[in-house]
Amino acid sequence: MNIIPNIFKIDTNHHLLKPIKETVSILRTIIKDSYLKAGWKLKAEDLQFTEFTNNGITYYLYLYPIKDKQSEWASFLPEELRGDVDRFQQTKISLILFVKTEHELFAIVGGAAYRIVVSFIDHSYGLSTYDRIIKLTEDEAMSTKSRGITGQRIGMSEQFRDQYKMINYLQFGKIPKELHIKLAEETGDEYFDYLLSKPNERLNITVGKGFRINKQVSFETLQKIIYSLTIILGVAPQDLLSSYIEVKDHLEVGELQKQLNRKIFNHIPFLLGTSRNQSDNFEFDLASPNNLEAFYEAESYQLKEKKGDKHEIFATVLTRMKFTEKWF
Repeated sequence: MNIIPNIFKIDTNHHLLKPIKETVSILRTIIKDSYLKAGWKLKAEDLQFTEFTNNGITYYLYLYPIKDKQSEWASFLPEELRGDVDRFQQTKISLILFVKTEHELFAIVGGAAYRIVVSFIDHSYGLSTYDRIIKLTEDEAMSTKSRGITGQRIGMSEQFRDQYKMINYLQFGKIPKELHIKLAEETGDEYFDYLLSKPNERLNITVGKGFRINKQVSFETLQKIIYSLTIILGVAPQDLLSSYIEVKDHLEVGELQKQLNRKIFNHIPFLLGTSRNQSDNFEFDLASPNNLEAFYEAESYQLKEKKGDKHEIFATVLTRMKFTEKWF
C-alpha cells in the first residue's frame, strides 16, 4: 500500500512541550492533553508506542481505535430487526506516525488522529517550508486559499488555468492559507528527484499547515521525503509569500495578546455610548481564521466562557452582529 503523505511539524516550543527534552515524554504529553480536552478516559496502554530507528531517524507509531459514530442503519431498521444498537457502532482505526530527526519532530496522521496533534503543530510549517524553495517566475499556482486583511474580502478561494505564475498571486493584504503548487523543474530535480520518473516532470505539492506531496509513495520513499524536508529547513526563508511576517516568539505573542485584550475591553464603553473618546474606538473583525467559510455561513453562533479547564456555552445568537449588540 502507498499513501499520499501530509507531513506536519510538532511545535516543540509549545508551552507544554518546551520544558521536556525526551521525545517519548513529549509524545505522551501530547496524547494526555488531547485526551483531556476530548473528555476521553486515558488508560496506561493508551500511552504506548511502537518504535523503529533507521538511518538516524526514529519513528514512533501511535495506533488506536475510536468509536466514530453510529451507523444510519440503526435508526432506519425497526427494533425487531435491529436488536442491540451497540452492534451498529462504527469503529475507525486512527494512527499518528511521529518522526524524530536530529532537530525536528514531524507527524503524519491517519483516520481521525488529526485532532490529537492539532494543538501542538506549527500551523504555518507547510507555507514556511515552501517559502524556502519558492521560485516566483517558474512555480505555477493551481489553486489557492487566502485570508484578506484589507478591503471587504475576508477569505478567498481561487482556481487558475495553466501557467499561472506565483509572482502573479502575490498581493498586498493577502495572507495564504493553503497553496496547491506545481514546482519548477529545477526545484523538483534538486530536492525530490526520486519522485520523478518522466523527463521534464514537475512535482505537485499542497502546502498550508502541513507539507503534502500529491503523489502516492511507499514507506521507503517517505523516509527520503523526510530527509529532503530536513535539508530544506536548513535553507534561509525568503519571506516572499506575504507582506506580513508571522510573529512566532511565544513571549512576544503573549504580550500582543494582552494588548489586544485591552483594546477590545476599552472598546466596550465606546459601543455602549458611555465614552466618546476616539482612542477607545477599535475596529476589528470577529472571525475564525482557520474556518472562514464555515464561520461566515453558519446559521447560529455559540458564545463560550472559560470555567476552570473547560469552555461552557452561555448564549447562542443567530447573527454575528449580535455578539456586540447583546453582550457588550
